[in-house]
Amino acid sequence: MAEAIESALGQTVVPAEVIVFDDGSTDDPDAVVRRYPGVRLIRQSNHGLAAARNTGWRAACGHYVVFLDADDRLMPEALAVNLQRFDEKPHSAFVYGSFYDIDAGGWVRTSPDPRFLAEDAYESFLKTNLVSMHAGVMYRRDCLEEVGEFDARLRCCEDYELYLRLARRYGVAAGVERIAEYRHHDTNMSRDIPRMLGTVLVVMHRQSTCLKNNLKWRKARETGIRFWKSYYAEQQVSHTFSARSSGLKGVPWRATAKVFALAPVAFSTAASRRILKALRSREARVRKAVRFADLRRLRPISPHFGYDRGKPVDRRYIEDFLSRQTDDIKGRVLEVADGAYTVQYGGTRVTHSDMLHVSPDNPRATLVGDLAKGGNLPSEAFDCIVLTQTLHLIFDLHKAIATLHRMLKPGACC
Repeated sequence: MAEAIESALGQTVVPAEVIVFDDGSTDDPDAVVRRYPGVRLIRQSNHGLAAARNTGWRAACGHYVVFLDADDRLMPEALAVNLQRFDEKPHSAFVYGSFYDIDAGGWVRTSPDPRFLAEDAYESFLKTNLVSMHAGVMYRRDCLEEVGEFDARLRCCEDYELYLRLARRYGVAAGVERIAEYRHHDTNMSRDIPRMLGTVLVVMHRQSTCLKNNLKWRKARETGIRFWKSYYAEQQVSHTFSARSSGLKGVPWRATAKVFALAPVAFSTAASRRILKALRSREARVRKAVRFADLRRLRPISPHFGYDRGKPVDRRYIEDFLSRQTDDIKGRVLEVADGAYTVQYGGTRVTHSDMLHVSPDNPRATLVGDLAKGGNLPSEAFDCIVLTQTLHLIFDLHKAIATLHRMLKPGACC
């Protein structure tokens, strides 16, 4: 909880208020909240997540509302980025950005690609939930009051149900910036696969009364139902097969049966694919030992840069080096092609994260340019540049290094 509060208080745009809501927890949130003057604590008995969020936003006084779970964190520019989106599209009911996936220790696991809206926001959300993390969303309070609150009857997927109601009546805006961090652990609600699938199907079936004669919406809803059945069937099949390694007693038979009952066709398809993959992998396991001196092959040893065989050797050395230089990754940081290492090793020391890419087609890039030319790249702008797996791809190495030196502030590091 302390990390979540600090990330909210550490925004580049100061929030009007920070409210901590205790929904009948067994720990002592008051002891944490007392360490942060001005942070307000509200308590109520355990009525579920949706009811807690409703009480929270109704107690707030601001025009905009952001929800942050106790285990997660906001990036320093989260509020500023979403407020800018509202400035650009003021008629939106909510706006959202992307996120980093972190482990229990706060290290970045992945940086999922952002999901983009089509022109019809409701049609897009019928096909899937485009918001991967709730903390990346900023709501207009007046729109919440207009359409009604989170549905407290739902024990999960209450955010998705609200997105659908809002998208049906208002505009929605999205961006590529990673503005939050989602922490994965064993108690995430999303691990209860039968509950998630059952609830999301309830939400999808509710939409049937809102589709009227709109053929696009009807087709989008059908696509969404197929997607959710396939998505959760794949997850349950993977979980079931993985549990078999500890013996039949470890297999979640009840959960498996529930998912099969809810999506028999999708489950059977997923299970068939998994069995076929297991049969094919037997030959691969026989070939696991690699003779690196054997050049009688046209295919690479690994088509996935070695990740399918463990951590690639080069990443072992890169990450070991970065872990010893964490104190230098701070302030305004530039990284090439991705921002994962900036977040993983810079953390809260980073005040602004930029991503450089040579192609303007990359939607995540905040700077576009060629290091070997570099005329459009800023001078003395960065406190740190994280450069991995790049220089060996540049023909004019000397000019690239000169550009990097020019972009660094005096005394900064690369």
